[in-house]
This record gives sequence, structure tokens and C-alpha cells, in this order.
Amino acid sequence: MVTTASLSVNVSLHKKLTFNPIKDLAPVSRLASVPLMLVAHPSVPARSPKELVALAKKRPGVMNAGSNGTGTTSHLAIEMLNQAAGIKVAHIPYKGGGPAQIAMLTGEVDFRFSSVISGIVHIRAGRMRPLAVTTAKRSFLLPDLPPLSSFYPGTECDQWYAMFLPAGTPKDIVARLHAETVKALESPFVKAFMVKDGAEAVGSTPEELAAFFRSEVAKYAKIIATANVRAE
Repeated sequence: MVTTASLSVNVSLHKKLTFNPIKDLAPVSRLASVPLMLVAHPSVPARSPKELVALAKKRPGVMNAGSNGTGTTSHLAIEMLNQAAGIKVAHIPYKGGGPAQIAMLTGEVDFRFSSVISGIVHIRAGRMRPLAVTTAKRSFLLPDLPPLSSFYPGTECDQWYAMFLPAGTPKDIVARLHAETVKALESPFVKAFMVKDGAEAVGSTPEELAAFFRSEVAKYAKIIATANVRAE
């Protein structure tokens, strides 16, 4: 069971992995997708991604953005926006989502990419302002929030979860586990559990996951190389 950062990001971020995720794993199914949200502190006079980018261009090197740490998806989403919108904001890495969220709420940082579930309470209380989601689809928790990619193509990013087996696992075992996994994802119990975390059940064939995973590795490799991101 793996996440975005643990697999597709770390391939490029850490040069000394003891295995090759593309060659050494057999895809089973993509399980779930959790969008990130682009959120700004209320003191920032921006009510859309376009307005935020315009501010950043007027204040080159002045605006900043917080993340859960170097190399996390919350960090790479910042670099993705920098590259797609032609801006440069200062990245401030924190040691985890908790400290990053506190920095956001206190106005220590201007904006960040937060998970939907950890941010929605603060959004409803007016402590931070949502501007967009990072998935192609809108979040069912905040259906009025537009996708960031509708403003800046190429800025899709989410916390995805997927299941793999060791490469060389007999195909009938992969097929059996895939069938049971897809069946579980259709379960009302599993769907309700995912909703609590702001997640949406996905499900995919092994072939679809393989293609998706390769595209994710390539996407993050380009972002990491362009931004010269180095593991801490």
C-alpha cells in the first residue's frame, strides 16, 4: 500500500533507493484520490488563483508558501505552480502538516497546499481562504472550488493511494487480488470510510495503474529537476 510521495516522488528525490519501483513492483489497483487545496491566509488580498499569481508577480521574492517538508506533495505543488504560472515564491518547509497548518493560520506564511480534510474546518471558520483544488475533478466536500488546472494547465496533483505486489507475482494472483480490491471499493462501508478523510474511491486495472504510475514518476521528476529539489 503506497502513497504519491512514498513511490512516484521518491524515485527522483532519493538517488539511492534499494529497489526500482517501476521494475520491481506489479501494479494491482489504484485505490483512492485525495485532493490538495490551494489556500491563502485571509490577510492576502487574493480570491482566486489568478489574483494570487498577480500578487506574486507584483512582489517577486516577497510572498512565501509553507509546506509539510521538502519533497512532500505540498511542497512540489508549490513548485508546480511556480513553474506553470511563471512566479517565484519563497518555500518554507515545516516538520509535518501540523506545524505547517499552524503557520498558515497565524499568517506566518501567505499560502499553502493543504489536504481537504485538515483544512475544511478552518475554511468554514474563516481562518483561511480556499482558492482551488489540485485535482481535475472538484472535491465533493467543496464543490464550488475550481480545479487549479483550469487556470494553469499541468498543475494537477493529489495524494493518491495504490496497491502493488512484488514483480513476478503469478498473474492469476494479481487478477484475484485486483478483483477483490475493486469489489471492496464498491462497498458502502469502504466508501463511507473514505469520505470521512475527503477521499474518493478510484479503482483501476493493473494496466491503468502501471500507465498512471509511469506518468506520475515522469511528472514529479521534471518538477524536482527544474526546481533543483534536494532531499533533506
